[in-house]
Amino acid sequence: MKKTISKEQMNQCLNCRIGYTTIYNFKDLYEIVRAKQAIESYRQKINKTKLEKDLQELKTKLEESEEKYKYLVFEFTESIDELAESLEIEGDIEKKLEILGLLCSNEVDDETDNFCVFNLHEIIYPLRHLYMENAKNEDITERPSGKIAILRCMNEINKTCHSKYNSANTSEALKLFLKKESTDASTEAVANGIRKIWNFYLLNPPTYKIHNKSECFQQLFDTLRKKEADHANRKLETNTYFARKKKLNPEYQKIIDNYIAASPKQIGSNLTRIMQLQNMSEQGIAQLTGLKANNIQSLMKSKTTNLDDEELTLICRALLISKSLLFTGTGEVYGNWNDILELKNEDIKNVNELLGDKETEFKTKTDVTNYLRKKIHELIDVSEDTFNEMVTKTPQLFNIVTLHLYDNEIEEYEHLLHPEEAETLLEVCEKLN
Repeated sequence: MKKTISKEQMNQCLNCRIGYTTIYNFKDLYEIVRAKQAIESYRQKINKTKLEKDLQELKTKLEESEEKYKYLVFEFTESIDELAESLEIEGDIEKKLEILGLLCSNEVDDETDNFCVFNLHEIIYPLRHLYMENAKNEDITERPSGKIAILRCMNEINKTCHSKYNSANTSEALKLFLKKESTDASTEAVANGIRKIWNFYLLNPPTYKIHNKSECFQQLFDTLRKKEADHANRKLETNTYFARKKKLNPEYQKIIDNYIAASPKQIGSNLTRIMQLQNMSEQGIAQLTGLKANNIQSLMKSKTTNLDDEELTLICRALLISKSLLFTGTGEVYGNWNDILELKNEDIKNVNELLGDKETEFKTKTDVTNYLRKKIHELIDVSEDTFNEMVTKTPQLFNIVTLHLYDNEIEEYEHLLHPEEAETLLEVCEKLN
């Protein structure tokens, strides 16, 4: 699995003196990197070109790029040395440029031994077009992995560190960015919002929370130590709970087991596990339900939910599961809409017959997707008994299976939404024992 920067590390880099200085000064280095990339590109083309006319043209462009590269290196040698020194990069100018060039390369080796270079690459590469003058809106609104998280973090730093910063427009642009709208007006609005976040961050340094690598490592260590301590405390509480339960008579143990199994669990944990089992992404759920993908993402990270019953029913219908499975971790799975969406073209015409709709004619997979979306919305108010009956009538597509998301009672207990209620029940059973 590809290593990625965590949100904590991203926030540290953006609030770090070294991180900010690197991001700010990289605009000079970026031109050098682009010139070097052009040289390599022309050399590869020359090796493959056989036509004399094209060959001469490429050689001319190669010479121009080499001259530009030499000039830029001479012009910015001092800033390159300063940048390399702050990142603890040693060697001659070419070695420094080789390592610094990784900051905007497509990939950086996960095993790179320079902690700062790896983390800063994860910030600089997704935002590389912002270093270019007259960059197109389409380039700025590209969506590489992590870009929205970086911009949100920058936006929050701007807002926190500078009282004059107006985050209303930029926050709205980020919301629009998440919607993935592709009209000219929306693309321009998003690009302008991104430029505002970026330019304000560069021209208004944050209040540095980290000044050197030792402070960075200390803060990371403290964060990890706190996480480990919290994890250890939760494990101790769990072990203590089940040790106490083991001392009860079997009938009281059974009462507690049944209560834990039937009690609400943390909905984000349940939803994440169900989506993995059903091979369904947040975008897939959004496509079928009309809900926003970022609302699904937020739910995956939450213990509880503010979504109304209709929206939760939509999610259950999209995942083809019972509400019991979503809330308690135990319930029914009815099948998978993906099995229908992956039908071969010659089988699409049979979908309407399987779903009991004799009037609809499908010609493409888009027709099927649109139909399913409409069908799911129609099923919002249908009771689970009625839904089960419909599912039973179409075994070609649906198969009811009872599923347990958690392997054992300890896992169930650790994901309880209200563990304090389980504690109260245990105390009552201890008194009655």
